Amino acid sequence: MDRRQILVGSALLPAAFAAQSLGAKTLSLRDRLLGSWKLLEPVTIDKATGARSVWDNRPGPYSGMIAYIPNGTMCVHIGSARAVTTKGWDELSSAERLAAADTWYGYFGRFEVDEAKQQVRHFVTGSLQPDEIGRTLVRNVKIAGNLVTLTTETAPDAKSYNQLTWERI
Repeated sequence: MDRRQILVGSALLPAAFAAQSLGAKTLSLRDRLLGSWKLLEPVTIDKATGARSVWDNRPGPYSGMIAYIPNGTMCVHIGSARAVTTKGWDELSSAERLAAADTWYGYFGRFEVDEAKQQVRHFVTGSLQPDEIGRTLVRNVKIAGNLVTLTTETAPDAKSYNQLTWERI
């Protein structure tokens, strides 16, 4: 590559970045959702009062990740506070295993985005909670910059809903 090619190429870089920025404004919700996100804030919100409480009755601190893969698959894992132990899983008593499992939440499957409704549907293939397998979990989606907020779609008679805010990794 000679000096002229380098100069022409470097002159085009600002235009390429500007085009990329403009293109980001026209990306679909699905395209903006793709990738990996780390958990920032999970809360449960009372429908009647708007009061915020600990997520899913699980004490913090929380850590977690959700990933949306271009091929239409997704997975989510969330951990809450747990006792630290040097024992391996096989060394734990049944009660200790149950306590550890109760601090974890996770599932995987396919996903689809409804652009018009600004929702994502998770079609659960496998889950720590057996009653979720085969279900479709609907999440309302709001993306602002590097953050995505997923709010659970709940039945009209539900008293609360969950709202989880994630940051792009």
